[in-house]
Amino acid sequence: MSGAELAAANYIESFVGLSDVTSGGRWHRGDGLVLTALPVEAAAWNACFVTDAVTDARAVVDACREFFGSSPYSLRVPVALADPFGDAGADLGIDWVMNFPAMNLDVAAVGIPRPPGDLDIRDVHDCAEIEEFLAANAAGFGAPPEMLAAALRAGITHAPNIVAFSGTCDGRVVATSIVVVAAGAAGVYGVATVPEYRRRGFGEALTWAAVEAGVARGCDVATLQSSDSGRSVYERMGFRVVLEYRRFDAPAQRA
Repeated sequence: MSGAELAAANYIESFVGLSDVTSGGRWHRGDGLVLTALPVEAAAWNACFVTDAVTDARAVVDACREFFGSSPYSLRVPVALADPFGDAGADLGIDWVMNFPAMNLDVAAVGIPRPPGDLDIRDVHDCAEIEEFLAANAAGFGAPPEMLAAALRAGITHAPNIVAFSGTCDGRVVATSIVVVAAGAAGVYGVATVPEYRRRGFGEALTWAAVEAGVARGCDVATLQSSDSGRSVYERMGFRVVLEYRRFDAPAQRA
């Protein structure tokens, strides 16, 4: 499996796995698409992944509408497969949101540094820890806590291949990350720091915690998807771009 294939497989299986363990979650695989839905009215958590070349973009959108119904959803297409969707996709009832990279790290080629001395990193176990994690994750992403709770709580609680981490400073959880071991790779997700604790290396430290957990579970590659703001940090850590995605969103009123 190439680096790009590994990154895509972990990304997709992470969403499939969450759908499997979440009440009301569902997924479907076929015709070059993988569609995953969670009981959350947000495009970020209802995803259609395009895995094969597309000749009819409208047929893909029609398949999404049939699967997601009136819920908002996102379409995630490798740039190499995105030409049929055009630059904007507006004539298909979808809006271009962003391009973003999938990045891999050869963990054997790097050393995992110790976290900052004022940050205590622990994996999340009991209910109180999960609620603190969810609150900090929501604050870091600027997302509604109830939305993230609906999307993540079951995965953190019930999925054996998912481990969540909290970073504590000054007696409170201020940074988070998640590792999802799937398709032979350690997928790093949910890296967030509450605004008042940023620029102290906490997000990077939580990323390393997820990578290290993946290594302990037999993974020699870590993978993640990066925002523009995080890309330089991940490159400094040793992550390299292996795949570029284009994301389109369909708001609920257009579904």
